[in-house]
Amino acid sequence: GSVGPVCQGDVIEAASFFPNLRFNYAQSLLRIRAPEELSWPAITSTNERGESTRLSRGELADRVLRLTAGLRELGLQAGDRVVAI
Repeated sequence: GSVGPVCQGDVIEAASFFPNLRFNYAQSLLRIRAPEELSWPAITSTNERGESTRLSRGELADRVLRLTAGLRELGLQAGDRVVAI
């Protein structure tokens, strides 16, 4: 899509940012083009004690592949929905 306009609306709670642009964050994060990207950081989480856990892009991709395989073994197909709380 188009990168313009950057923002539509003057009230932050109702503003729309990059309304003409489509971006899939997960797809972009899991797209690995070169071997060195496997070690790049993907996700960092920090708990209430300030302890951090980090996943590299390679570790994240591996977890996604394993989860996908497990869901397929359970019979999930394209178009099915999975919800977690």
